[in-house]
Amino acid sequence: MRRYRTAVFGNFMRATLVAVLTMFAHACVLAQVEPVPGSLHTTGPNAFVTGLGRIADLAIGTGGNGASAIRAQPDGKVIIAGTCTGGAGNNDFCLARLNTDGSLDATFVGPAGNGGGKFSLAVGLSQDTLTSVFVQPDQKIVLAGTCDAGFSNYDFCVVRLLPNGQLDSSFGPFGSGGAFLLPVTLAGDDFLQTALLRPNGQIVLVGRCVTSLQQFCLAQLNADGSVDTTFDAGVNANGKLVFSIAADDTYSTTALLQPDGKLVISGSCTGTVSTNFCAARLNIDGTFDADFDGPDSLNPGNGRFRFALNSTTSVATSIAQQADGKLVITGYCSGGTDLDFCVARLNADGSFDPMFKGPAGAGAGYFLFAMAVSGNDFARSVAVQPDGKIVIGGGCAGVAGKDFCMARLYDDGTFDRSFDGPGGAANGKFLFAVGTPSTGLLDEDAFAMALQSDGRLLMAGSCTAPGSTSFCVARLNGGPHAAKQCRLDVDGDGRVGATNDTLVMTRVMSGQRGTTVITGIGFSANATRKTWPAIRDYLVAHCGLLLQ
Repeated sequence: MRRYRTAVFGNFMRATLVAVLTMFAHACVLAQVEPVPGSLHTTGPNAFVTGLGRIADLAIGTGGNGASAIRAQPDGKVIIAGTCTGGAGNNDFCLARLNTDGSLDATFVGPAGNGGGKFSLAVGLSQDTLTSVFVQPDQKIVLAGTCDAGFSNYDFCVVRLLPNGQLDSSFGPFGSGGAFLLPVTLAGDDFLQTALLRPNGQIVLVGRCVTSLQQFCLAQLNADGSVDTTFDAGVNANGKLVFSIAADDTYSTTALLQPDGKLVISGSCTGTVSTNFCAARLNIDGTFDADFDGPDSLNPGNGRFRFALNSTTSVATSIAQQADGKLVITGYCSGGTDLDFCVARLNADGSFDPMFKGPAGAGAGYFLFAMAVSGNDFARSVAVQPDGKIVIGGGCAGVAGKDFCMARLYDDGTFDRSFDGPGGAANGKFLFAVGTPSTGLLDEDAFAMALQSDGRLLMAGSCTAPGSTSFCVARLNGGPHAAKQCRLDVDGDGRVGATNDTLVMTRVMSGQRGTTVITGIGFSANATRKTWPAIRDYLVAHCGLLLQ
């Protein structure tokens, strides 16, 4: 009987090992067949812009223009939006819509009906700056930014377009014709940073307002563009809210809506000694979420707080939420003589996530890293992929002026070294030029990023050549899910063992989850993954397994 049981167990172990090795082999085959992650989308169906993978000089109108927002529509088309210089030095909203191959969408005709895929739009008196765009489920397009209200005063402004780019006359106060200005403060300037869409169709506008101090400020609109006076009902009952964090200047730069309807706003708070990241979380009614306390347990934030990243200058620019509810906030920080990319990850209660250790493994929920050997690196956008990888994009100091730059991190903050970039062998971070030497481009600065449903990555910004500045955009391949980093060394001790790595995989493949996976296993002193959460995160992020 004992011999029979031993044989059965041996057969089971061999079958499991074959299954595990097959999984790893399949991952390696994918790595060889799929385009290199981070390479430009130059081949295959709908290769971007006839195989170039990029557009360096998308001009709108006769003046300079630069993109500040990009969105991928469900049908594969791409909207790029920003600000253009028109006649008499005026700045206007401007945007373009591209087909899946990067060509202009001729059905996007604009307010005048003759745009042919790109057009500009004046909203305020002279100086209009677009900072945000999103597409509603009915394919209507909402643009938002800051507009000139006259008398040297600036207000929030919002526009809604029909799917063909013409103004939606049903949106906004009576007579607005689909475009209007919205003052948040009675006196002072209101600068919009981002606009968000709630599932019920309401629109949240977030920015910074300048009175005696710079402050976070926001307003909420109903689906028809009217102000939602039920928001902030406990304070002013006017649908608008203005607040500070501590007694310093507070600059709101980014925001997101959580699945539970709560609103997270992040930015920078400037004091007498340093500039730090800061954040706030609001309940659906506009009150502060007291459970969002921040990293400092001795000074609970009660819904709003600032936090330092061991840097005298820390400017937050973008925020994203992981599937587990953790928040990733990125920006740029002083890393000595230059500015570097910096990133923090907060747990749902606002505390630092100590598992987010960074490329050097020494972080405790936050870290800095340089993109280039020297010069300033400006991280301006972040996104979390469905497999949990974190993509950060921006503009970095290149050989001659700025270049687009990107980095991709695993869930623990280490570099995804399969993310090689257009030039290859970049080891998880790289700079790349959107133009070619013949175009004479000097600065290529990325301000926005978007994930497509097929896993590809879009980056947009402004590209400057002698005498002109234009929209520019690139599309990069997302690649397979980290096949190059998927190893049988599950516990991370540098070797593969039958009584730890193989046994863990045997239990996982047989359907076990939780602490039972590691019960009775003697991990070595060098093992870096000894708990079920750490092992689960590794198998999900690095090997593409679907685990709960």
